Parts: sequence; structure tokens; C-alpha cells
Amino acid sequence: MDEKIIEKYIWGSSDNACAACGELDEKEFKTIEEIPDKPHPNCKCILREVEGEVCDYCIECLDKMEEMIGDAESLKFEVEIEINDIERIEEEYSGIDLDDVVRLLNDIRSLINPFYTLSRTIGIFISNYFALLEAQEQGLGGTDKYYHAKANCEAAQKGILGSKIAEGLSNLKELADYYDNLYVEKKTLEETLKDSDEDQEANREGRDLGRKYPTKSPGELLKHRRPDKLKEKYW
Repeated sequence: MDEKIIEKYIWGSSDNACAACGELDEKEFKTIEEIPDKPHPNCKCILREVEGEVCDYCIECLDKMEEMIGDAESLKFEVEIEINDIERIEEEYSGIDLDDVVRLLNDIRSLINPFYTLSRTIGIFISNYFALLEAQEQGLGGTDKYYHAKANCEAAQKGILGSKIAEGLSNLKELADYYDNLYVEKKTLEETLKDSDEDQEANREGRDLGRKYPTKSPGELLKHRRPDKLKEKYW
């Protein structure tokens, strides 16, 4: 069954009403808030309520809206609790460095899955080796130390095990280069040792920076070693 609601209010003034009341006569107002105060004391004007009908569907919609409002208020309360919890957590952990957290997580991951870390580290060294060859084909000299450092940096960012594997791979490479420079290239012992020391210095720097800044780009961390003419795609 349909229910009644107030559709509008109509101001009613008497025949001998004052000018102020007369201006309001038969004026319609949609809501009670729109109705002005009576112009003077002992005002005899009246308000007539005009009823309208609300269908069952509209009533159902209104009921649902009230339910939604209740749910929204409940949700608002829960959100406020969550916000307070977040603010409390932020305050408690505001002093923690993101790099420290990432470094710890990467260390755990590298130790949990050592074979994956090994394959990733080898892949890093191979990709940097081919990038070095491609850069050298472009006639860019002085890139070897940059890529030595970059490979070690990327590997060290994968966790403590990645850093150790990178150190081992670097040592093996330097051992091979030592014999190649000394017996194949016929370099002097002094030149061979100097080249090896410079390579190892770049390797250590890369690992140290990778461990210290696990979230930063190796190319940016090592830009001081990057040749000026090296294109960005080789970084």
C-alpha cells in the first residue's frame, strides 16, 4: 500500500492580511527549511501541507539507502581505525631505511634459493659482458672497468649470496686475465698486476655500492665510471 509524504507547503493568508503576509499568499515551498518566519506577532497566516504518494518501489529504495548510509558509517568507523593503525605504524617505523629492509629481504631470498641466485648472477655477468663487447664495437674505450663494477653491483643487489658469487666469478676472471695478459698478450708483470688491481678495485666498488643501495640504479650509482659517450641503452 502506498504511503503519504509531504510534497510541498503552501502559505495561506486571510483576506484582510497585511501587505507582508499578502505577498506570501499561495506561495509554495518544497521543504520546511524554505519557509520564512511569520512577518509579525499574532500572524494569522497558515501553512497547508500538500501530500504526495510514494510508491512501494520508492519506499524500498529509501530503505536501501538508509541501510547503505548505515553501512557507510560503519565502514567509515573501520577506516578511521585502520588510518590510526597506519599512522601508528608509520610513527613506530619512520626511522627505518628502505634500503635496509630491501637488503634484508634480498639476503633471505638469495639464501633460500641459492641455485636461482647463482643462475641470476651468472646471467648478470653474461649480459654485462655482451654489453661491453657491443660498446667496444662502437669504438668506446674505457668501458671495461664500468661493466666490471656494474656486474658486481647488480649481483650484490640480489642479496648477500649474489655478492659472494659475484666475488668468486670476478676472482676467476681476473685469474684467467692474469695468465692471458702475461703469457698471451706478453704484457709485463707490472702491467698485468696493475690492470688486475684496477679491475678488482672496480669489482669491489660495485659490490659495496650494490650492498649499500639495493634499490638504486647501478648505472646511476656508477656514473662516475661511465664513459661520457656511452649511450644510455648501454648503461
